[in-house]
Amino acid sequence: MNAKRRGVTSRCSLLVRRRRSKDHSFSRTVLPGHHCLFIPFDLGTILLHHGDGTGARRNAATPGQQKTLGRSLHSVGWEARLQSSPAVSAGRVGLLVESAVRQRLLSFGNTRVGDFGSIEVERLQGGETRMEKKMPIANTSGPAAPDMSDRFSRRGLLRAAAAASAGFALPKMAAAAVGRLEKPVRIGLIADLHHDVMHDGVARTGAFVKAMAARRPDAIMQIGDFAYPNASNKEVIDLFNGAHERSLHVIGNHDTDSGHTKKQCADIWGMTGRYYAQNIGGLWLLVLDGNDRGSPTHKGGYPSYVGKEQSKWLTEQLARVDGPVIVVSHQPLAGAWAVDNAKEIQSILGEASDKVLLAINGHSHIDDVLRRQKVTYMHVNSASYQWVGGAHLHESYSKDVHAKYPFISYTCPYRDSLFATLTVDPKSLTIRVEGRKSEWVGPSPAELGADQDPTLTDGEQIAPRIRDRQVKRIAK
Repeated sequence: MNAKRRGVTSRCSLLVRRRRSKDHSFSRTVLPGHHCLFIPFDLGTILLHHGDGTGARRNAATPGQQKTLGRSLHSVGWEARLQSSPAVSAGRVGLLVESAVRQRLLSFGNTRVGDFGSIEVERLQGGETRMEKKMPIANTSGPAAPDMSDRFSRRGLLRAAAAASAGFALPKMAAAAVGRLEKPVRIGLIADLHHDVMHDGVARTGAFVKAMAARRPDAIMQIGDFAYPNASNKEVIDLFNGAHERSLHVIGNHDTDSGHTKKQCADIWGMTGRYYAQNIGGLWLLVLDGNDRGSPTHKGGYPSYVGKEQSKWLTEQLARVDGPVIVVSHQPLAGAWAVDNAKEIQSILGEASDKVLLAINGHSHIDDVLRRQKVTYMHVNSASYQWVGGAHLHESYSKDVHAKYPFISYTCPYRDSLFATLTVDPKSLTIRVEGRKSEWVGPSPAELGADQDPTLTDGEQIAPRIRDRQVKRIAK
C-alpha cells in the first residue's frame, strides 16, 4: 500500500447471527452495538469509528442507521481520514463488536469478518478500545449485497475465530529486534503452582517437566507463587530446578508467606537476585520483583509495586541491551490486579517498544492478553486453580484431601496442570505461545456465583486453559 496516502480504505463483510435456544440453528439478526474498525499502524494502533458518524456511541444509532448491519451478508467500505500520514503496513484488520453483552475481536488474515455469539474469541478490555487517537470517518456506507454464495461456513468461521483469538500484532521495530536472533528461542512457562495450597503440586510440576523434556526449551521459568523456600518443599523445588540447566524463578507475593523471606527464595531456589537480567540465545529476559513496599497508593494487603530502585534499573537495562526483550513479573504490569504504579512502568516499556516484545505475568490466575503503549501484556494462567474465597467454600476432592489441605476449599481447581511454551522465531518474525487446556474439578466459579473483577468474563479470561497464541509481525 502506498505509504503517502493519507487514508486507508478497507472492505469487509459482517455476518451477525444469533443462536436459537431450542433447535441450535442460526437466524440472521441485527445486533445493536458500537462497531469499530481496528487497524494496527506503524505509529500505533488507531481506533476508527463508523456507523452513525464520528463519536457514535453504543446504541446511539438505530440498526437502520448503522449501515454495517442488515438482514443478509453485505459489504461495507471505510475510509480513514488521518491527521498525519503514517506508513500503513500490511497488518491485520479486525472488527471490534461492542454489544450489550460483551466485546469480541475477530481478526483474520484478510478483511472478512464474522461475529458469532457462541464463539470464544479474544476480548479487548475497555481501556484497550480507547486508543491514542479517534478520527472522523467519511460517509462511505456500502450498498447491501445479495445473499452471497461464498459466505463463510460455520465450521470455517469457527476455525478462523479460534485463530483470531490467538493473534496480536508485533510492532515493526520490535520485529526487527527479533530478526537479530540467530535461531529460535523457546522458554517453558508455569505460573502460580501454589504447592503449599494444593495436594498435587509435585504431580503438576512433573507434568510440566515431562512436557518440557519433549519440547526441549532453551530455559524454563516459574512466574511466582511456586513453593515456600524451605526444606519440606525440597522435592518440588529440586524437581523443577533439575529439569533444565537454566531454571529461572520469579518471586510471587505468596512465596514469602508464613515468615519466609525473599533472600530465602533467592538462596534456596537458586536465584541471582530478586530482580535480574538473563540472556537466552540473544533474547533478554528482564525479571522484576513486584513485591516492593513504599507505594504511595497502597491501601492494604500484599504490596504490589515496582519501586524506584527497580524502575531505574529497568530503564537502564532497556537502554543498555542490544536485542529483543521480554519483561517478566509475578504481578501484572497491565490489566486486572496490576501493580500500583502500572502506568509508570507501562510508560517505561512504551519508550522501549522497539525492543520490548512482550511483558508476561502470573498472579491473576487468568488467561488474557492486552495492549498498552505499543507493548503487549500477557497474563499466564495458574497451573492449579482459580481462587473464589471463603464465601464459596466447597469440596472438589475427597474429605481426606480437604482435611489435609483446607485452602483447596477456597478454590476451583483445574483437573490438569496448566503451562505454556513461548517461542521467539527470527525467521518468521513471530512469537508463538503453545498453551494447554483442562477442565474444572467440581463446580466452576460461575456455577458458584463467585464475584470477579468487572473487566473479566467467565469462560473468556476465567477458564481452565492457556490459549495458543501468535504474535505476528506487522512488517519486516
